[in-house]
Amino acid sequence: GEVTYVSGNSVYRTRAIIEAGAFDPRMQVGEEPELGVRLREKDWRFVHLDRVMAHHDLDMNGFGDWLRRGFRSGLACAMVVRATGGWRRGFWSERLRESLAQSAILLAPWVLCLLALPFSSGLSLAACGLGCALIGTLVLRKALALAGRDLSLWTRIAFGLHTYLGKIPASCGILSAYLRRLPGPVAHG
Repeated sequence: GEVTYVSGNSVYRTRAIIEAGAFDPRMQVGEEPELGVRLREKDWRFVHLDRVMAHHDLDMNGFGDWLRRGFRSGLACAMVVRATGGWRRGFWSERLRESLAQSAILLAPWVLCLLALPFSSGLSLAACGLGCALIGTLVLRKALALAGRDLSLWTRIAFGLHTYLGKIPASCGILSAYLRRLPGPVAHG
């Protein structure tokens, strides 16, 4: 059926690409969703087919690959937001704000743990306990939300960890993008 945007493996009508102005060469990542915003502005739509026509291998073989992928996802999010209207109303702006807020909430107990360590080992330990309890609660909540699906408990827990802890490298990508001079919106064709 109809979807809001595409990324990765997609096929476009030539006329649509010409009308929208093609891919923005300034976009390092997130070029498909950014183009999608301009295509929808020209009244083009995206349809997801009900069969696999291509495979997109993310080539993630370890923790470092996962961190890099999360960072690039955050970078893409920030670039798309900037190119499509900015912090308040750009495409994915809500996703961007949510990632930053969730990362801050997840990291706050651990930062407190480190800051308190030289002054009070009890406070530091309590902050670490709070950090573990927070992550555990969020992951359990996500695992329970997926209970009706045909997934093992370990898969649901892994998905919960990925969902929440993945916000941290994504937020690093977002912050990195904003520390650079990001390209703003450009008038296309």
